[in-house]
Amino acid sequence: MKKSEKELRNLNDEIRLNKEILAQEDIVINTIATEIESNKVIIGIYPFTEDAKQKLLTRYGNDNVVIVEDDGGSEESRTSRHIPLKGGIRIDNIESGKGYCTHGFSATSSSWRYGITAGHCGSAGDRFNQGGYYYGKGYISKNSGNVDAMAITYGQTSYSSNENYAKSDFSSWQDESEEYVGQPICMNGSYTGNSCGTIRSTYYSVRNHYDMSAANYSSQGGDSGSPVYTGSKLVGIHEGSNGSTKVYTQIENFVNSFNLSPVTW
Repeated sequence: MKKSEKELRNLNDEIRLNKEILAQEDIVINTIATEIESNKVIIGIYPFTEDAKQKLLTRYGNDNVVIVEDDGGSEESRTSRHIPLKGGIRIDNIESGKGYCTHGFSATSSSWRYGITAGHCGSAGDRFNQGGYYYGKGYISKNSGNVDAMAITYGQTSYSSNENYAKSDFSSWQDESEEYVGQPICMNGSYTGNSCGTIRSTYYSVRNHYDMSAANYSSQGGDSGSPVYTGSKLVGIHEGSNGSTKVYTQIENFVNSFNLSPVTW
């Protein structure tokens, strides 16, 4: 019987939590991947032995897992390929001359999954690469009013996640009414990295935008679309700068405009 995406994620978590116990049996797990297409969890071990493989298949079931040889490689950078995609990694609009931005987070509507970045990073129909590989096409883009955001339709649902590069996974998102001047927040950019500051304004107008939020974290070109967050709570989508003031779309305004829900599970 086909397992749901939630069931696969739960199995992934179960295996991860058992890594230390399995290591005592000389089974070293380096990677665990939830693969929606095959409806299985892929377990990467090294060294790969037939004994270790059989023990894992017996423990988790032939219908649930596939065992492969994988030494874990080296630590990924923000520019290397990521599956699933994470907040804070670099993306490339491969249409002529449009260049790089940052992947913010995943969002969903019914069975569809999308990657979210800034609206000025592209247009509907634009093709996007991540880590040198195609991952999706622009679905809808808005860069006016209180929203600068773009939804990119994922080529496959396994690209979707609630992960934030080198930081805590997103577990919730913040209503606009919860924001306050002085609130500590951070931005996770593919160029700047992680930068933190505080909110300076919750109703900021600049360029063709109004009702944006402003803060004093650091950013640079290419960080557009980065997730703005506090702890594991998603707060917004980085838009750009006005001098030393950093501007972002509040996440509730994105949700209301696009009718999409951030993936926080």
